[in-house]
Amino acid sequence: MKKRSNKVIFFGSEEFSVDSLVKIIEDGWDIKAIITKPDSKRGRGQKTSMPAVKEIGIRNNIPVWQPENLLDIKDKISEIQDRIGILVSYGKIVPKEILNLFEPTGIINLHPSLLPRYRGPSPIELPILNGDLETGVTFIKLIEKMDAGPIYYQKKLELSEQSNRQDMFRSLSSLGATELVAVLPKIISREYVAKEQDESQATYTKMVAKSDGMIDWNEPADIIEKKIRAYQGWPKARATLGSIDLSIIKAYSVPTNTGKPGKVTITREVGLISVDTIKGAICIQELQPDGKSAMTSSEFIRGYESKITKAN
Repeated sequence: MKKRSNKVIFFGSEEFSVDSLVKIIEDGWDIKAIITKPDSKRGRGQKTSMPAVKEIGIRNNIPVWQPENLLDIKDKISEIQDRIGILVSYGKIVPKEILNLFEPTGIINLHPSLLPRYRGPSPIELPILNGDLETGVTFIKLIEKMDAGPIYYQKKLELSEQSNRQDMFRSLSSLGATELVAVLPKIISREYVAKEQDESQATYTKMVAKSDGMIDWNEPADIIEKKIRAYQGWPKARATLGSIDLSIIKAYSVPTNTGKPGKVTITREVGLISVDTIKGAICIQELQPDGKSAMTSSEFIRGYESKITKAN
């Protein structure tokens, strides 16, 4: 495994960071520190949980720094010579004083969209919601303004009518990691020169809230179907069928309906559940009642049909 002369400081906290960190370790980069968020308490039991990148750091004997304020470790960063910064889904603002420590290359930031489109916290969900034909990854020089730094390199990824959030998360994470080790030497050698983004083409995303997953049957079926795919995993597309609260995992839309929005039709012979919308209908293939395991529509009909038909 080839060792690199540059010393890497890796910024990352979320699951999307993992593939990139693993890849640069495997590619022989000398990682001097992993900077991540402090451990946090999660779940009903409020157990302390460490970021996944911290676990990787511990396994590979890499120092892990978890400052509440990045300025608290400014001197530690300054002590590392020939340093380069890589940031993948860190989740905190990097102040100018820290950015300046990595000039002239800057901190190299991997973002899972084709910038300047979809700046912000939900760049994976929005292309699915909007019915885009492609997405991708972008490597930029990090600046203070969110996702607005000059672009070093982009790689496109095709979207299909079946693309969902979980699949795209995995695909973009893998693609980003693979491209990262390919472009890093070219950025460091100045073969790739960062070019300013076209601000006139910039679009922005917002933080996805749990309420975004609530289905409104007064929306067209094709819009609801995109929400089901875009919010798969979290916050999940949620609805009530009869008296059952549940999440819809997989479904498709059809252009016709037979009744008012929210009407549920069960076709037992083929195990089909369809729900009418203001325009078209949603045909549910897989769902998960609250507190239960995921199941097919056929399994759901066998166990819950009476609770739907009585309330419908």
